Amino acid sequence: MYLSSCVPLPLHPPGLNHLVKQSLFVCAVCPKKVSQTAHEALEHCKSREHYDCYQAHLKALEVSWGGED
Repeated sequence: MYLSSCVPLPLHPPGLNHLVKQSLFVCAVCPKKVSQTAHEALEHCKSREHYDCYQAHLKALEVSWGGED
């Protein structure tokens, strides 16, 4: 594999030592919602978007458990 038409891709790409693993808060009921801080996550959980997704999630669980016919 090559970086361009004439430069081979190095075995250990430069800059790997600058990658930092970070913890994130991911909402399991909202599509693709990621918060960087606990405060952002809490604010997200207070949002209308989250409430609506949470209600839909609960309804889906109820249906999957046979709660609605």
